[in-house]
Amino acid sequence: MPVIQLSNDALIFDWESLPENVQINTDLRDKLFKEVKEKYPLNKFIDVRTVHEMNKYVLNRLKSELKIK
Repeated sequence: MPVIQLSNDALIFDWESLPENVQINTDLRDKLFKEVKEKYPLNKFIDVRTVHEMNKYVLNRLKSELKIK
């Protein structure tokens, strides 16, 4: 399930595609969005491979964050 999608040269952070218990956690969303922006600077070329890496990163971070709580 891709959380980050590339559409018309724009990145879309599709938080609504996640389960409701994750959607309501806006602090986690903001934290992960900030981490992605730091890890993958948006002023560089973004291709399909990079988007795949971003999704992998976000899903792994979601898993680790939800295990802690």
